[in-house]
Formats: sequence, C-alpha cells, structure tokens
Amino acid sequence: MAAKVVSVGFGDFLSHLPVADRDRKLPVALAERWWNSTNSFHLPFGEMTQTPLDFTCITGVAVGSLPIPWDYNVRKNANYIKEQLGWVPAFASAGAIRVTDLLSFYKDKAIDENDDVQLAHLTRAFFLYMLGRTLLSNTAETIHLYCLPALEDVDRIGDYNWGGAGISTLYRFMSAVSRRLTKSLGGYSFVWEVWAYEILQLNPYKLKQDEMDVLPRMWRWRSCNRASRQSPSTVEHFRRAIDTISPENVSSHT
Repeated sequence: MAAKVVSVGFGDFLSHLPVADRDRKLPVALAERWWNSTNSFHLPFGEMTQTPLDFTCITGVAVGSLPIPWDYNVRKNANYIKEQLGWVPAFASAGAIRVTDLLSFYKDKAIDENDDVQLAHLTRAFFLYMLGRTLLSNTAETIHLYCLPALEDVDRIGDYNWGGAGISTLYRFMSAVSRRLTKSLGGYSFVWEVWAYEILQLNPYKLKQDEMDVLPRMWRWRSCNRASRQSPSTVEHFRRAIDTISPENVSSHT
C-alpha cells in the first residue's frame, strides 16, 4: 500500500502531513476579504490569491495533468460500486460515503496480500478516505462517489488532476463562507493557514528550525517545530493584522 501511494505521487503529501494545532480563526478573518467572483482576497494594497504553484509548494500535490473523470451517475449503479470497493456502503445511493464508514469497514478487515482484487479494493478505499479527510473534505464528512472512475485503475490514480480539485475545493468553500452560506471551510483548509504564514507573513509562531528550503512548505508548521506563539489566535487579531498589511510585508513566493 505504501509503495502504491508513493508511485502515484502522493508520497510527499501524506508523509509530510503535519500534526499541527490549527489557527482556525485565521481563515475566518481571511474570508472577510474574499471576493467570490474573482477568487481573490481584497487586501489594503490590492488583490492576491493562492495560486496553483502556491498550492503545490505547500502540499506537494501537483496541479495539472488529466481531468478527473467525474461520473455523477455512479450512485445509481450498486453493482459498479461493489465491484470497485467490494461492498456497497450505507447512503451510497445518495452519491456519497461517510469517511468514518470507510475506516470502520476496513480497520479490522483481513486482507490477503496475494489477492490483487482485495488489494485494489483497499487501495481505492484508502484514497477515498484520504481525499475525504484532506483535499476534497466537506462539512458533512463524506466523500462523493463520482470520483470512483478515477480510481478504477489503481496504477493510474496519480495521472489525474487532484491538485486542481484540491485548490478548487478551497476556493469553493472560501466563497461559501464569505457569503455566509456555510460556517465551516472544506478542503484541506490548513493550506490557507500555511499560505497566510508564508505569503502574507501572518506568522503567529516562532519556529525552532526556520527551514526556508523545505518542501512541501506545510512541514515547517508542524506542532513539534513551533517554539512559541508570538501573537493571539483570535479573529480580531488576524483582522487587524490583515488590515495593516503592506506590499513590503508580502513574500513573492512560497
């Protein structure tokens, strides 16, 4: 399984997922500056947004490659779902699986490592779980089944534009929060925090090792590399910090 994850291009992303305390108030303050028609933040000196290159440098997941073959009719085909996963989860007919159900089903399930079919089922389930917890996460804690066609050939999972789907999910939920259509961000929202630390220099932490050349950049912000907090984690603090950003304080690259 580990070799498969690496071979399809998710090795850096998953091996560097940091265990980090979250500044959940920071994205809330950023959302107040978001303009959904341009997918950009309106800052005191102009507009900025997270670019595909920023996303890749922060996560290690490339943006580009083949379009994901979404199929919104998958939910109607229980036989196809069972063929791909080895079972038909609850609520599959509604088009989504609860990520907790994926974990519960496979956690104690014995897998014959010499059975290619079982290994393929496990690989697809793992990627659904990973996507549902990170790049494509949502407020319902489900993962939509319409991405299953991209997981059919487990050797080609990495050929598809998962980075593009990841950054699009971030944009979509930031727009929804800014318009008060939802209260919570979806996608791997930690990326917004790292982007603000790296690009806008809204860094509330002193780092033990300020590893400027490390990639993916999110690895710098793991909890064990944080020596101390230098500023409070409140919406009011981040709002004031954003209001006083000048071009000289902004980094031009991740």
